[in-house]
Amino acid sequence: EGKLTAKREGRRLKDGDIRTACQTACPTGAIVFGDMNNNSGDLAKKMKEKEELLYRVIEETNSDASVRYTMKVNNRNADLDKILS
Repeated sequence: EGKLTAKREGRRLKDGDIRTACQTACPTGAIVFGDMNNNSGDLAKKMKEKEELLYRVIEETNSDASVRYTMKVNNRNADLDKILS
């Protein structure tokens, strides 16, 4: 539906036009899809907000996967929060 709407309007797809079932079902908004090359898109903004928490699987092998994961932080250190702010 999102793809057809964009085509009717004569424009390219933008972030949020298409939502998968898992995105729709996730109440926390933890699943996000989008164009990582679009610096003004929703995905780029979320990635910038959580930049220090992002990681890629097998990153050390220089494989540039298009999937990024956000780690969950447990037992936060208040001193570390001051440094990151």
